[in-house]
Parts: sequence; C-alpha cells; structure tokens
Amino acid sequence: KKKNITQIDYSLSTIPIEAVTSYKYLGINFNHNLSWEPHINYISAKTNRSLGFLKCHLYKATQETKLITYNSLIRPQLENASIVWNPHQLYLEEKLEAVQNRATHFILRNYQPTSVTAMKAKLNLPLLKHRRKVSRLTHLHKIYYNFPFKKEEYCPPATHISPRTDHPLKIQLTTPRTNLFKFSPLQLAITDWNNLPEPI
Repeated sequence: KKKNITQIDYSLSTIPIEAVTSYKYLGINFNHNLSWEPHINYISAKTNRSLGFLKCHLYKATQETKLITYNSLIRPQLENASIVWNPHQLYLEEKLEAVQNRATHFILRNYQPTSVTAMKAKLNLPLLKHRRKVSRLTHLHKIYYNFPFKKEEYCPPATHISPRTDHPLKIQLTTPRTNLFKFSPLQLAITDWNNLPEPI
C-alpha cells in the first residue's frame, strides 16, 4: 500500500530550500530512497575516465609504475567512504570490480582471454568487495576497543553465545525488517564480526 508523504517546505534565513531527489555530500551521492546505484554508476564512470587517461599517458610505463598509479589514483576513488555505500547487489559489485579488471589488463598489457582472477593474484590485487569487508571490520574493531561509550550503544554483547559455533566476543544483532536495514553498514559489520573464527 502506497503511503501518503507529506511535503514540508524548508527555508534558511527566509531563503527557500529546493527539494531534490539526490544530493552529493562529502563525495557521496545520496539518493532519496537510499539506493546506492546512482553513486556507484557515478564512481564507475569517473574511474573509467581516469583509467582511460592513464592508458593514454602511461602506455609505455613499467608494470610497477602502472600498478602504483592504479593503487594511488584509481582504487582510492573506488573505495572512498565505501563503509557507507557498500552494495549488496551482485550487479553493482561486478560493476565496480570491472574497473579493477580493466586496470589489471592495462597494468600487465595482457588483453588475451586469460583468467583475470589469476592476473589479479599475480599483482596482489584482492577483490574490492573483500577490501570493503576488511574496512568494515577495521572500523568496527576501532569502535569496539577504542570507544567504550559507542560500544555500549552499538555493540552490545550477544544474549546467547554458543560454545560450539560462536566466539566469546559475539555482538547482538538486531533482526532487520527491511533490506535497507539488513544491508546497512553496522549490520553488515556485526555479521562479519560474528562470523570471524575465534583465533582472529
């Protein structure tokens, strides 16, 4: 059932504030329904343009130079604030990874139908989604150990810990009712945390 949404007019010092469906803030494109597809489309297009620029100017550069350039100029654009906008849809994950795949072919100057997975392993380039996962866990680790007041609010201990399948630092996970909440940054980070093996 469609809900009626009340439109409220806002102003700042008597100047009306225009209602928009999307807004870019701190480098992130926020959409009115919190879909990250427009943002991912934006950074995919932007990084592909940057990669095209590098292909024109670094074609004869060494493999090491091209790899350093990718790691310092392209990949940071693909990962900027990714804790916030990490996609759960496979097609969006693949859209981001496609940029890294193209960069891999460029770095190795190998455009043959070779396994790009093996090529990325040769360059020590993990999947971007794995790097986003590590970033989420690192951020949660900082909250858990360095900010006790936030830990109490966001990382309460689990009400039940199985001695067989869980580790003693398991965090209580709120049951989501929507995909928006299920795939929110904190929910994903806690899920990753709870799935870690105890030695880690």
